[in-house]
Amino acid sequence: MIKPESISIMKEDDKITVIIPTYNSARFLAESIESILEQTVQNLHLAILDGGSKDATIDIAKAYAVRDERISLHSYIGVHPTARIDDFVKKITTPYFALQHSDDISYKNRLEKQINAFENDPELGACSCAYRSFWHDRSTSTKPKPETIHKKPEKHEEIRANLVFWWVMHSPAIAFRTQQINNHGLGFYNKFQFGNDYLTNLNFIEKIKYHNIQDELCAYRIHSESDGAKNMEALRKEEIELKRQALSHFGFSFTEHELEIHTKIRLLPDGIIDAISRQEFDEIITWLNKLVKMNNSSKKIDPAIFNKLVTDLIKQSETIKKMKFNPFIKAARNIILPAIKNIYSRTRR
Repeated sequence: MIKPESISIMKEDDKITVIIPTYNSARFLAESIESILEQTVQNLHLAILDGGSKDATIDIAKAYAVRDERISLHSYIGVHPTARIDDFVKKITTPYFALQHSDDISYKNRLEKQINAFENDPELGACSCAYRSFWHDRSTSTKPKPETIHKKPEKHEEIRANLVFWWVMHSPAIAFRTQQINNHGLGFYNKFQFGNDYLTNLNFIEKIKYHNIQDELCAYRIHSESDGAKNMEALRKEEIELKRQALSHFGFSFTEHELEIHTKIRLLPDGIIDAISRQEFDEIITWLNKLVKMNNSSKKIDPAIFNKLVTDLIKQSETIKKMKFNPFIKAARNIILPAIKNIYSRTRR
């Protein structure tokens, strides 16, 4: 641990603990910390779990901890972020805990909305929210420049069905009911480099109730140093094994070739179908129909919800296939797009 004088403990009246794992996070850490300290819910505890930073991360965290007794610092040198979280959760005494990335921003009412969701539904065990992703490096101001607003499926069974294909909880803004995590003995996966959030939710969702608040409550920063920007290719390499575990989890049988087809429906960003030939699109559609048939038989996922999800995916695949391989659409695209670009370039002169 870091020097004892910079460490505080959770107070009896604290409502929620927020965990920020850090590693060489100096560039954006202050903004992330301030977004938590400025929450409408003030009786909170902020725990910073550092993995051995070599930049100014510790100095920044210490400076905030000296000024605000709600902050505690904990040293986990060389420990994977999810392993740090898994260890620290065992020490939490607040009714709820939440996660935040060291480069993200929580809106002032994020924790209030999440706590309200828990208190309005005593069975709820986990909730996340809609969020805004933005490219920091494209913005000249301190305010997040809008890029995309992401809304995830709202209800438990919808979330569960979507997990067959992709991430459906925004993990950097997820919150949990502490008692349910402890009662079920749930632990955070740390066996993978990047896919641990996905497998954690896949495991947890069978034991606790999930919900996605549809309000936009946080901003997810994308920049040249972020894991998402640097490690997308590494995540792709893990994806085969992650999808293998997901299909097995829901009782689907598959060949290695079918597993390869399944990974063309990308885990992240969700909704991307990565097929490059007519044959691959046809194989994806055949595989999706097979998934529906297997689930209609096993009913491990609510058939009505799963069938609608897959029907939408099939329609999306067929639409992309037509756009890619219809000669008339391709010809029109080759003529119209250059013309639009030419007009746009002239208006900027």
